[in-house]
Amino acid sequence: MEELNPFPFIFKTQFDFEFEDIREKVEDYIKRSKEITEKEGLITPERDGGITTVVLDDFPHLWEEMEPLKEFLAECVGQYWRRMNFHTGLSKDVVRSWINKHPQGGWTGEHNHHGICIAVACYLHVPPGSGRLMVKNPMMPYKMSEPLHPSFFPMGMEWNYIDVKTNDMLLFPGWLNHKTEVNETNQDRYIMSLNIKSE
Repeated sequence: MEELNPFPFIFKTQFDFEFEDIREKVEDYIKRSKEITEKEGLITPERDGGITTVVLDDFPHLWEEMEPLKEFLAECVGQYWRRMNFHTGLSKDVVRSWINKHPQGGWTGEHNHHGICIAVACYLHVPPGSGRLMVKNPMMPYKMSEPLHPSFFPMGMEWNYIDVKTNDMLLFPGWLNHKTEVNETNQDRYIMSLNIKSE
């Protein structure tokens, strides 16, 4: 039996982020964010050692090193826009970007990007086995009328798992709840997120 997906939500492409060329800059950026987060006692979706730079107003998509990404991203967002049949007269602006680092044991908790048209996840460095993206089934309110097996929720069956690797880029609606698996490896995982907003 073939599984059909008539209402796609998630699109995947690849881009060479050349992470090793910016690793040192990323580490300094994350260190600065960690200091502010700890000093101010800020709460973020990062868990068990995960660190995010979402608390900073210095956006990595504006770095000179990310200049090659701009044209590619604009083309991808344009394709997504057309595929989703969005209004053509609206802007498609990157309004924020940040980087998450997950050392061994680190992960990102469940969240969505409220008020954002397109969320973009850029997998800068994903060691093999360091975890997948988890996406919550957006049809869950409607599944409540179904005869779900008692193991449905304890087994986490309301989630789908998306394999990711270094240089993958995912585009999906900001309202889609998602989180990451725990990084079980002894190597750090790095993900850059971007928010695309329409005016």
